[in-house]
Amino acid sequence: MIRLIHRDGMEILLNSSLIRSVGIVGLNTVILLKNGEHVLVKSPPSDITTKIEAHHFGLDEERRAHEDDFIKLLEKKEQDKEDKLQRHGRRPRPEPPPPAAPVVAVEPIEPQEPIEPIEPPD
Repeated sequence: MIRLIHRDGMEILLNSSLIRSVGIVGLNTVILLKNGEHVLVKSPPSDITTKIEAHHFGLDEERRAHEDDFIKLLEKKEQDKEDKLQRHGRRPRPEPPPPAAPVVAVEPIEPQEPIEPIEPPD
């Protein structure tokens, strides 16, 4: 949400993802929304685009912060698990070996009589 001043002087909060375009009509800045409605505000278009960019940058920063927190939480959980095993003198179970390749029975080949070479004609 971005904070704007409506043409009548009232402060409004507008969901920036609903904005289709921003322009000037006469002395007013007009924000066209995706649903076809429009909002008249006192702020110039450059201020509105700056606020939108700052809002989206903040969302990206917040998302990255949450991702970093989640990764740290997983790493801490894994470390706690290893610490607990070491305190109790146990080691984690080793991974089971991969399954062996299937055994295929091969029948012996019967010996055959030798074949005499054929001479090419002259």
